[in-house]
Amino acid sequence: MDVFEAIETTRAVRRFTDAPVTDDEIARCIHAAVHGPSGGNIQPWQFLAVTDPAVKRAIGDVYRRAPTRATSRGAEGAPTAQVAEDEAAFQRTLRGLAPSGRAPG
Repeated sequence: MDVFEAIETTRAVRRFTDAPVTDDEIARCIHAAVHGPSGGNIQPWQFLAVTDPAVKRAIGDVYRRAPTRATSRGAEGAPTAQVAEDEAAFQRTLRGLAPSGRAPG
């Protein structure tokens, strides 16, 4: 397949299975990703492969709230108000993901 055929026939995938992904498959995807172009060739690669089902669920919970946060932004793109409950839930998620039990940063 040539590059133009790949570009013209690639479609978004929104249906996934619960089949596990091997470490070799993850490494292959990351290898392909770092060989793609980056703006200004700055190559700002940072990847996090999550395989633990509980962590994936926690990330999914945060992700599903993202559209609500994005649509509550003002004309300048800044949040018009941040719900304290959402922020607290986000911080709990970060603490759960950090090995030390504290939010990274």
